[in-house]
Amino acid sequence: MKLSTAILFLIFTYCLFGQRNQAITHLMDTYAQHNRLSGVALVQQDNAIIFAEAYGCANYENSTLNEVPTIFNIGSISKQFTAAAILHLVQEGKIDLSLSINSYLGKYSAKHWKKISVHHLLSHTSGIPSLLQSGQGLDDVFPEERAVSLAELIGYFRDLKLISKSGKKYNYNNSGYVLLAAIIEEISGQSYGDFMKGLFEQYGLESTSHGINENQDLAFPYYGYTESQRKLAPKYHPSWFIGAGSIYSSITDLAKWNQTIHSDTFLNADLRKRYFQKHEESDNGRYYAYGWEIMEREDKTCIHHDGTTFGYTCDLLYEPTTKILSIILTNQTHESLYELGKSEAFVRATNLELMQIMQGKNVETLPVLSNHPPNIQEGVYTFTGNYQLEI
Repeated sequence: MKLSTAILFLIFTYCLFGQRNQAITHLMDTYAQHNRLSGVALVQQDNAIIFAEAYGCANYENSTLNEVPTIFNIGSISKQFTAAAILHLVQEGKIDLSLSINSYLGKYSAKHWKKISVHHLLSHTSGIPSLLQSGQGLDDVFPEERAVSLAELIGYFRDLKLISKSGKKYNYNNSGYVLLAAIIEEISGQSYGDFMKGLFEQYGLESTSHGINENQDLAFPYYGYTESQRKLAPKYHPSWFIGAGSIYSSITDLAKWNQTIHSDTFLNADLRKRYFQKHEESDNGRYYAYGWEIMEREDKTCIHHDGTTFGYTCDLLYEPTTKILSIILTNQTHESLYELGKSEAFVRATNLELMQIMQGKNVETLPVLSNHPPNIQEGVYTFTGNYQLEI
């Protein structure tokens, strides 16, 4: 009887996962058909892969396809790695999160930063004006394909007035994570890239690096969502995004990383708790931890972060109670800085749809394209993620 029950359970589980895989496949295939998805996606539960597929091209000029192991820039998902590096230095007794950042910045310190702590940088409450965030006095600072020194990059915002008192207000802040990279360099005596390489090797991340590893298969960045609009985006030098958005990785490495950071092999229990703690309320009832956004969805806590740079956008979503992980990495965005948010919103919405499917819910999909389309009336049709299709 026990054997029969076990077999029935396995059959039920196999059928359930099979149904969810089919629903996810249909959703993602239709997005790819409509040129909304060039990249890779992975869904797993209890560290078992439910779905892992690649779409579009890593290089459209020579028709090299994206594959599951392909490397992408992960944008602001990089922040969780920088935060982890800082916490490793805390664990070694080299950093105190409550002390002023001037205690660690050396030549990069500034008098008006003396009340800003390392915690404030990690939780986006420093009040320092942010690079690549509009309306904070740095709109004229734009990344370039040439390398920039850390001193030059910090120099763009070092002498600017604070936009809020330290510790008083949440403002998403790339500059803060640039300064965290500087602290890593000052305390460790290594470059940010070399220190992070050691961290990646410690946790077995073979496809993850600060900047581009030329020996690995890279997805090139592209602008546009139609074949006629598609063009290669500039490869801005990663030094412009150091600490905040300079990491390149694969979905398989990110899945491994997610497993690691929720295990006893990652930091000590107190620092691991602090890594995911709700430190500051961000918006709409969401909270920011250290390199992570914490949000509540239908009485379940979700750990989340997205990331967008020019030609890349991605999203990572994890639900600890059900152990469902969903990751999307793409090499496709809008071209305008002011429309990058639309690319980010679409990928975020799609990742939420994957989570909904895993929870047994139905989601609306785009129409399947064919050579003989059905009789559809003319007009503009709006779908999930605010995607509009004009017939």
